[in-house]
Amino acid sequence: MQEANFGRILFSNSATAGSLTAFTNNGSAVNGNHSGRIEFSDTSTAGSGTFVNNGSTVSNAYGGETFFGGESTGGNATLIANGGVNGGRGGTIFFFEYSTGGTARVELFGNGALDISFLRLVRHVTVGSIEGNGLVFLGANKLTVGSNNVSTTFPE
Repeated sequence: MQEANFGRILFSNSATAGSLTAFTNNGSAVNGNHSGRIEFSDTSTAGSGTFVNNGSTVSNAYGGETFFGGESTGGNATLIANGGVNGGRGGTIFFFEYSTGGTARVELFGNGALDISFLRLVRHVTVGSIEGNGLVFLGANKLTVGSNNVSTTFPE
């Protein structure tokens, strides 16, 4: 298992995370500070890896973050955003620019979130599945769920 604390790991060009067993971004332990971050840019992919974004344990501190930008994709990965405690922000999975979710399995818990509100233009994004009880931020975008044919539960 790899961990990112107050650091950034970047997958760019056509890089793939392959089948990483588990990569964990821990939330910040300092009020107002950012946390560990993984970024996918250009045409890179999360492959079939597992990426865990833990929430912060301190009020107003940021949780772990995974970003997809450019034309990158979530591939067939498992993307997890766990909630924060003691007023800490939850982990977050962001899709920016022209990125796509592929058939990724998204798991959101507590105030952990999926955010597609920063995509360029109004877009339609697909992810494999969503489960848990966390938050989804759409902005003006539309989200389609079910491209991996996995049955999950997520509240409306």
